[in-house]
Amino acid sequence: MRLLVAIALLCLSLFPGSMCLAQAPEERIDRDVIKKIKEEGLERSKVMETISFLTDVHGPRLTASPQTKAAAEWTKTRLTEWGLANAHLEPWGPFGRGWSLEGFTANMVKPSYAPLIAYPKAWSGSTPKAIRGTPIYLDAATEKDLDQYRGKLHRAIVLLSPPREVKALFDPLAQRQSDATLLALANGDLSALRGRRGLPPGTAPPAAPSSNAPAPSAKPDTPPPAPTSTFNATPEQRAAFTLQNRKWALLTEEGAGVVLEPGRGDGGNLLVSAATLPRGPARGDGRPGTPGEGRGDDNQPSRGGASRGPSPWAADAAEVVPQAVVAVEHYNRLIRMLKKDSPVELEIDIAAQYHTGDLMSYNIVAEIPGSDLAGEIVMLGGHFDSWHSGTGATDNAVGCGVALEAVRILQATGLKPRRTIRIALWTGEEQGLLGSKAYVAEHFGRAITAPLSGGRSGRSEGSSGGQGNAKGAGQPAATPPATAQPGETPSAAGATAERERTRPPTKYELKPDHAKFSAYFNLDNGTGKIRGVYLQGNDAMRPIFRAWLAPFADLGAATIAQSNTGGTDHLSFDGVGLPGFQFIQDQVEYDTRTHHYSMDVYDRVQEDDMKQAAVIMASFVYHAAMRDEKLPRKPLQGEVVQAADPAKPTEEPK
Repeated sequence: MRLLVAIALLCLSLFPGSMCLAQAPEERIDRDVIKKIKEEGLERSKVMETISFLTDVHGPRLTASPQTKAAAEWTKTRLTEWGLANAHLEPWGPFGRGWSLEGFTANMVKPSYAPLIAYPKAWSGSTPKAIRGTPIYLDAATEKDLDQYRGKLHRAIVLLSPPREVKALFDPLAQRQSDATLLALANGDLSALRGRRGLPPGTAPPAAPSSNAPAPSAKPDTPPPAPTSTFNATPEQRAAFTLQNRKWALLTEEGAGVVLEPGRGDGGNLLVSAATLPRGPARGDGRPGTPGEGRGDDNQPSRGGASRGPSPWAADAAEVVPQAVVAVEHYNRLIRMLKKDSPVELEIDIAAQYHTGDLMSYNIVAEIPGSDLAGEIVMLGGHFDSWHSGTGATDNAVGCGVALEAVRILQATGLKPRRTIRIALWTGEEQGLLGSKAYVAEHFGRAITAPLSGGRSGRSEGSSGGQGNAKGAGQPAATPPATAQPGETPSAAGATAERERTRPPTKYELKPDHAKFSAYFNLDNGTGKIRGVYLQGNDAMRPIFRAWLAPFADLGAATIAQSNTGGTDHLSFDGVGLPGFQFIQDQVEYDTRTHHYSMDVYDRVQEDDMKQAAVIMASFVYHAAMRDEKLPRKPLQGEVVQAADPAKPTEEPK
């Protein structure tokens, strides 16, 4: 012990004013401010009132729909009433046409009357009038099997898919992050955590306690979906993909009256999203065309590199066959009755309207002006749009409600930030992070990733990854391992790795405000409370986040995960080298009951969790706005250039 003391004294005498072991300066937090934030957010909260307006009054909020525009106007007014500056709707696009449902009925009328639980898909076409008749089950296991249905589908009610087995559920659908899960996240041990939204993508969730329990990443008893892309697919998946596309092509060619599919989910709760269009003509390599091929648009960018087909919201989209999703129990009954030659008769009526007067979409933006560092920006937000069968409560009125409550708390407590705090609520997220990508490209810059040889397209405008890595956006560029991903053969994995190795580096076209940006904080993983934050590969943030989370340990927020997380709008910032972060949250019912489901409604929102999330969000953005320095960044890997200024004419070559 004496020897250690002597060494320490010698060190100090030789290096006065320094320490032998360098230490980072301690991150300062203002506990008096945090006390004020907690008092306002926990005792005088308005978060549930805000969420109720966004869902009960203004939900759902499908991108480009009149209802979403009305919700945006209400939000802009509320921000102005709270004293925020420059509240406005900022256009981006063109996105495409809007869509609204004006009326819908789905009934079995023979052999006895029974209403069906069903919802039309977004951007579905309308039936000319109520269609009544015996449904046709499109029972085809091969493309040749489709021939027997040619000439029989015009104006018909068609059941597209096989029935799906539904088993009893013996385990709870709701859960919170366990101590073991949080410890694994903190330790970077993701072997048992893969596949869960809100955790790093690409992996099997923990084994369920019983064989009938649903995995956290999917609804129970859901068969493996057909792949959304033939890239790296197995031969079986490629065949299933092609057959499904051929089915839709036949239905479109024949002019089917309405197409019914079984919904994911059970118990009357079903997942509903966008209408399906068949892909374009096959390409030279025999694969179906990808979005926009032969149509001159690319309105449906993919997440994680998977292309999903032409977009039904495109202004020049082909006619969309009327289509609806039916509760699996009702759908299965119809199939069983048809197989028993029962005289089944249905009546379906879809009345929908396309809106083409304004093809732009709009983000909602407002600010709390800064003081001595007003030119620098701290941002917070979440996506404003939703799907349409519920009211978009946990996806994502809660994220918007928390962000709105955070700025309300800062205004109500009279806190004056040094940097400008800007809230932005995005549209077009459900179609591929479109609103946030457009915003980042307009204000901060874009990343242009060269296409892979072999047909995969590049990405731009802050797209997922930004550096050629679609899973784990924003990681420093690295050579991908030549290991097979699910559905990918080892040889295909090796070919992918080789293409990645030979891909030119990403090019970053950055605007002046890129240098003035500090951070963006996002919330979009349901109604669960905040349990910590993902570093998004930015380890320099660890001591900062540790200090910021410390005052909220009593509220259950303490975990810092080195890993990335994907699927939401922080990626648009991360993709161009800007600090963008998503919080770790409790799952609650997000993956099992509410995420894109018809029961994503206000009643599934957990009030105490929302209050907790709002005070943490408010504290994070306040402390980011008060630091002497902007938050540290990950180094950009690639070529960095200054974006061209459209106000300045390009110099003519000499």
